[in-house]
Amino acid sequence: MNEIHFIVTKENVNQIPENVTHLTFEKRRFDRDDGTIANLARVLERHTNIVKLYLSGHQIDDAGTQLLATALEYNKSVTTLDLSNNLIRDAGAEALAKGLEKNVSLTYLNLRDNLIGNCGFLAFNRMLRNNEIIEEINLCGNWSNNADKNAFENVLTKAIEDMPNPPESCSLECTDVTNTGVRALCASLASKNVSELSLINGVINDIGVKTLCDLLVCKGTLTLLCLHGNMIGDEGAQALARVLESNTSITTLDLSYNQIEDTGAQALARVLESNTSITTLELSYNQIRDIGAQALARVVESNTSIKKLDISFNQIEDTGAQALARVLESNTKLELSYNQVDDTEYNEYEENSESDKE
Repeated sequence: MNEIHFIVTKENVNQIPENVTHLTFEKRRFDRDDGTIANLARVLERHTNIVKLYLSGHQIDDAGTQLLATALEYNKSVTTLDLSNNLIRDAGAEALAKGLEKNVSLTYLNLRDNLIGNCGFLAFNRMLRNNEIIEEINLCGNWSNNADKNAFENVLTKAIEDMPNPPESCSLECTDVTNTGVRALCASLASKNVSELSLINGVINDIGVKTLCDLLVCKGTLTLLCLHGNMIGDEGAQALARVLESNTSITTLDLSYNQIEDTGAQALARVLESNTSITTLELSYNQIRDIGAQALARVVESNTSIKKLDISFNQIEDTGAQALARVLESNTKLELSYNQVDDTEYNEYEENSESDKE
């Protein structure tokens, strides 16, 4: 079937052609009481070709969500529903979960950045035990609106425990996770086939990373580990380096936006002298100086497996930049911008970078 897109307004919501497959609401937010969502819900009940519906950022609340949930009980065509960045709370989430118990088509549901708390999350947990169609639900950016952080983390780990192991490995992304949440997650994930694990924008520090390392030692399916935006320092980086001595499955390691200094960078560099599985290493927005940069430069020179190294927005000065510039004849894509390099050294780095592309 060819993709046919249609931009919905409150004026044309009842005039959607029958052959439309992708619906996107106009950028202007609707008034919650203007009847647009109610009209759209009626369209969904009878429309048989719509497969993707994008409703992000339109102030849809529980009442509107409940109308959409009722429509989804009858709709057999929609596979993707984006309700991110709205005003959905537990009542709306519970209604959606109930509607999806009968739905036979939806595979992806995006509820990121709403106001859903524990009750809504539990409702989805119950629904997923019986719904074998849904492949992904995005609930990131919800629990931070919930007053009881620990209670939400308990709900999250209970949901993971109840999840049947999929036939193929899956991805898990969580935001705002604490050290306590890491412990609970590790216990729940021990028997699950997870290939990508992202614990971003949280408060995980070196203690939490050490707990996570216990999971990584025995988790041979993990290929991507993203710990972007936490509070990881040198001790956490050293703990991860020790795990990478034996782990051969992780290919992408993202430690950007943390607190890693030269000692942590040196530890990672030492292990990458022998580790040949890492192809992408993200270290931007840390506190790495020349000593760490020189250690990483030596690795880039000897380890041909590394294809991307991002150390932008650190505290690297001329000496570190010189070391990195000299090794750019390798195949590594190096990002060094926004450090403390003077124009002469940065021009040398840029010249080597450009010649490497030719």
